[in-house]
Amino acid sequence: MKAQVSTEYLIVVSFALLLTIPTIVIFFSQSTDNIEQVNNQQAKQIARKIIDSAESVYYLGKPSATTLKVVMPGGIQKIDITNRMIVITIDERAGPTDIIEVSSVNLTGSLSPSSGVMHIRVENIGDMVNISYR
Repeated sequence: MKAQVSTEYLIVVSFALLLTIPTIVIFFSQSTDNIEQVNNQQAKQIARKIIDSAESVYYLGKPSATTLKVVMPGGIQKIDITNRMIVITIDERAGPTDIIEVSSVNLTGSLSPSSGVMHIRVENIGDMVNISYR
């Protein structure tokens, strides 16, 4: 009689674990995907905001400048500012992803790929716009 109760208990617990473990795995997988999507959208918005500010500062003329306060997402490997483009490379499970935004004005400068709050200075330096961080 005791062996039967123990066996039934093991069967119930095993069945519960068989249902719980895949649910936990799916939850963490979906959670990671959502975090990656949010990071991508944040990086895209930041790049667009920088370019909009750069174009505004450029057309206002020298010595105009502005400072942006942005929250950089995690997972950024590097940020390249060359000619008329900002390329943000983000590390994802499937491999690095590039987010590219194009400007109508020449850009120069560099930004740190660290996450967190960053103050970005956008300054007209004549025939191009310098982008730097403080």
